Amino acid sequence: MDRSSWETYRTTQFRCFAKMDGAAFALLIVTVLIKGFLTVSSHKICYIVSEFDPQSPSKQQQRWSLPYSDPCECTSIRLGGAFSQDMSRCLKVKPFYLETLILSEDREEIREFFKCPPVCSDALGMGSWKIPDSSLSASTAGNTGYGPKKARLNTNGAYCSSDPANNWYRVSLDETVTLTGLITQGRHYSNVWTKTFKVKLGVAGNQLEYVTGADGLPIEFLGNTDHGTQVTNSFPEAVRANVIQIEPVEVERAFCIRFELLGCRDSD
Repeated sequence: MDRSSWETYRTTQFRCFAKMDGAAFALLIVTVLIKGFLTVSSHKICYIVSEFDPQSPSKQQQRWSLPYSDPCECTSIRLGGAFSQDMSRCLKVKPFYLETLILSEDREEIREFFKCPPVCSDALGMGSWKIPDSSLSASTAGNTGYGPKKARLNTNGAYCSSDPANNWYRVSLDETVTLTGLITQGRHYSNVWTKTFKVKLGVAGNQLEYVTGADGLPIEFLGNTDHGTQVTNSFPEAVRANVIQIEPVEVERAFCIRFELLGCRDSD
């Protein structure tokens, strides 16, 4: 960009800033600095604003504007400030203009409102053996006949730890995938299952991070209440990872689990 073009751009941006109220200016700064989202843990908080519609006859009619390139990534929509002109001129994005105000902390409600495509939720291969035994490991070798390879969904038995404390079960994939959740079961025809658990995700060679909630704390997912019912838990947002670690919080008798990973592979 040459000096003349830069001066024109800078003047235009300054005029945009000058016409905003304090709340809107603060919103713009947040939006520009973090590319349109305020991220809290794994949640993306988006702000909807009011602005004058330049297409209205009086140019004084208000409209709702969501200044984000993809509202389907929002996990929360909150009320922002007010703009006195078309904010797309300031933010250089194409906003979503809405006739109906939506304020929500429910990601599924947001996705339904914007008719978002389904999040990928394919079975990644625990049940089908597409994930090989060599990708499976655990904090202990497991009780006899209940080793790591027995953790596959719908298999006879289950993985069962031989240690009552400090347990984890890990899947190390040979490629980075998109993970969206998992399905769990207890031990086949036995009164043993995992009631609640936490999940860590990451890329091999890097530190694993817990899947967290809006409060920034690790989510304790609700697991099973019997040996055979499949229970599905979804993550707050899709995560790119190739290492998945399940850590039990509360168990019925022992840490026993069968499960399937949900998401999608780039290679599929």
